[in-house]
Amino acid sequence: NLASYILLLLTKVLEKKYSKQSIHRIKKDGCEIVKSLQIAGIINISFPIFDYSGYAIAALTSPFLNRLNDNTINIKKASIIMSKYSTKLSNELGYESKNK
Repeated sequence: NLASYILLLLTKVLEKKYSKQSIHRIKKDGCEIVKSLQIAGIINISFPIFDYSGYAIAALTSPFLNRLNDNTINIKKASIIMSKYSTKLSNELGYESKNK
């Protein structure tokens, strides 16, 4: 029906706009750190994995949950660890950062 078709078109437009905004933010920040859309209290941390040609071909993503009685790993430390391993995976695929 017409209402379903219009809703589908609007959804596609919003998804495309959100995706473009996300891509620009990830390019600027080097990662994405966002609240989970499914589970309250979870923060998703994602870093791109690049191939030899510089294209992002995958992402290293992990949910993060703050512990109440233990500050051993905070979100900043978790992000540093993930950045290190996403870079290592990218390098294994032949990627060479322009920031070296």
